[in-house]
Amino acid sequence: MKPEPQDLRFGHDLSQIQDENGVDLALLRANRALTVEQRLLALEEMIRFAESVRRVERAAPTSADVITSRTRRQAASTRSARSVVTPTSSTKT
Repeated sequence: MKPEPQDLRFGHDLSQIQDENGVDLALLRANRALTVEQRLLALEEMIRFAESVRRVERAAPTSADVITSRTRRQAASTRSARSVVTPTSSTKT
C-alpha cells in the first residue's frame, strides 16, 4: 500500500488538495460552488484582464528594440567623438 503524499511544508494531505494528475481540487470545488452566472462573470473579467495585458505587451518595447536603440546611440556617440578634430601644431621645415 502506497502512503498518501504529504506536503511537508504545511502538513497537508495532497490527496485532498490535488488529484493524481496534479489538478487543484480546491479550485474546482470553489468554481463549482459558484452559479453559472457568477462563473461567466469571472470568465469575462479574466478575458478583460488578458486583453489589457496584451495591449500593454504590444505597447511596450521589446528587449530587441531597447538593445537596438542603445546600440544606435552608442554608435552615434562614437562617430561624433571621432569627428571631433583637435588642433595640432604644424611646423614647416
